[in-house]
Amino acid sequence: GAVAAKLGIVRVFVMRIGEEVAAVRLAIEYLNCLWELKIGFNDAFSKCSPGQVLTHETLRYVFEHGLDGHEFLGADEAWERVWTDTAREYLSFRLYPYTLAGIAGLGEHVGQAALARVRRALA
Repeated sequence: GAVAAKLGIVRVFVMRIGEEVAAVRLAIEYLNCLWELKIGFNDAFSKCSPGQVLTHETLRYVFEHGLDGHEFLGADEAWERVWTDTAREYLSFRLYPYTLAGIAGLGEHVGQAALARVRRALA
């Protein structure tokens, strides 16, 4: 996050209704595309779908700034189908050096992944 901020590529979109924040979107503008990292909305305004309204305005930003696209990222969510019928799957790879620190990092990552699977299974 700090590197992206120093590079000036962080984009924060905020929708207010009166003095209240109704929805927020955090994204990175990189490689002529807007990469959505996190979204949130205030449940008090759920009847007027502030997340969808802010998505509209975010997509307007993409077009007005001549970007090539917008990537929602994260899990494929039903609400995104209003905006697109295309879903892409992204994969990430981690490489750990064969050192004590690398092996410790691998162990931590494997432990976190296992814990996340257990939590999902119990939910």
